[in-house]
Amino acid sequence: VDMILANRRVVIEGGAGTGKTLVAGRACEILDARNESVLFVCRSPVLASFVKHRLSATQVQVMNFSSLRRMVDKGSLPTFSALVVDEGQDMLDLESIDVLDALFDEGIAKGRCYFFMDPNNQGSLYAGFDESVLEYVKEGSAKVPLTRNCRNTRQIGEHTMMYTGGDIGNCVISSDDVRCEKTKWVVNS
Repeated sequence: VDMILANRRVVIEGGAGTGKTLVAGRACEILDARNESVLFVCRSPVLASFVKHRLSATQVQVMNFSSLRRMVDKGSLPTFSALVVDEGQDMLDLESIDVLDALFDEGIAKGRCYFFMDPNNQGSLYAGFDESVLEYVKEGSAKVPLTRNCRNTRQIGEHTMMYTGGDIGNCVISSDDVRCEKTKWVVNS
């Protein structure tokens, strides 16, 4: 977190389970303790609620992207000095980046912005992925990879990577009694 906060613009990438949201939350706490005004944004209302509860002892503003977009559309921009974006892969489209750019006088390229995202999940559940937006976000940013998976056991990580092809990092937790079994799902329409 210290290395991340030593920079004004950082892209933090890691697969599922590498601790992106935990690191983002801790960065918010530290910035808040330094009397920075912090805005935390993510797409998911459920994740926003979880983070808001976790950061309830701070002054960090937490909002989901839809709420932020409504505020920007009304011209009532939140006031803050640092932006923390979690699940940033869900905002790699032109419309979303325009909303985030509007938060700074000269766009996120000149602001204090920490962009946490999963490089395996660039298809986005919420909007179309635009390679040029990813390049824009990364341009001039320090890059921090999160490679240690702190959530999944080695066996679960190996099976996840085998089935999805996505890199979820080095799963250091090993448990010989965890078995992974294939399950077939059938969806009836």
